[in-house]
Amino acid sequence: MYDLVILGAGPAGLAASAYATRKGIEFVTVAESLGGKGSERVAFPGPAEHRVVRPEQLLADFRRELEYLVERHRRGLARSVVPRERGLVITVETDDGSHEIEARSAVVATGTRLRRLGVPGELEYFGRGLGYSAVSYSHLLHGCDVVVHGDGRRSVDSALEVSRYARSVTVLLERVEGSRELYRNKLREASNVTMLDDCSIAGFDGDDFCRTVRLAYPSGELREIEADAFFVELQPEPNSEMVADLVELNEDGYIVVDLWNRTSAPGVFAAGDVTAAGFEQSLVAVGDGVKALISAYSHLNWGL
Repeated sequence: MYDLVILGAGPAGLAASAYATRKGIEFVTVAESLGGKGSERVAFPGPAEHRVVRPEQLLADFRRELEYLVERHRRGLARSVVPRERGLVITVETDDGSHEIEARSAVVATGTRLRRLGVPGELEYFGRGLGYSAVSYSHLLHGCDVVVHGDGRRSVDSALEVSRYARSVTVLLERVEGSRELYRNKLREASNVTMLDDCSIAGFDGDDFCRTVRLAYPSGELREIEADAFFVELQPEPNSEMVADLVELNEDGYIVVDLWNRTSAPGVFAAGDVTAAGFEQSLVAVGDGVKALISAYSHLNWGL
């Protein structure tokens, strides 16, 4: 039996793993890959590299440390976490079948999964002028024309953040009829933001970078918009299914945690974007993972 199992190896999971090593905890990290979304970057035509705040080096150090400690990580996907008398049993799906891992405690840092549009050019230009988190790059977009597509408050907040730096922001919202006027009023606060109605994205085009988005209208009309940066800001979905019957989730499926990253289940902690307190920022998730690990360490040693 392990003292601790860490589920996920994005920024929160990697940070928790690094600190578990320093604390001398008998642990194993379970993830499909090491790095998560924190290892993905988007480049845009123009901005200088030295202006980019990069957490990748820190995450790369954490990742190399875990790769070196081969006995401390398993490639797999956690399917369920079930309480037992002595702790927890985690069912993990790997390439060679299903396995059970026993542990006294767990840190859930499984993050979220992106929702994609599934239109031509989306995958081709991801990372080359097309991204999924405008807030992470807003400071690079001085004087740029930006397109933000989304389905709710997340995309509106991103557009307003980007508008502080960009020359213009075009916002395309879908499936938000009940709140559309509220969002429209918020967007009116920024004079350089335009909201387009009754259209959908048909695809993206470009060269080395994404340069245009194709819009389709119910009438059959097609329109192209040129821009320097494009963001798809659909609300992501939390990877919390494996603990859905064990811990409290909010109405959107995110794990509810307290100030010490404790969940409603004793011995189960959560960190990063899978929690209701997630900020979708790598460095915030790193701090969250460290805090969850320290809380788990206190629980293991003193029952706190």
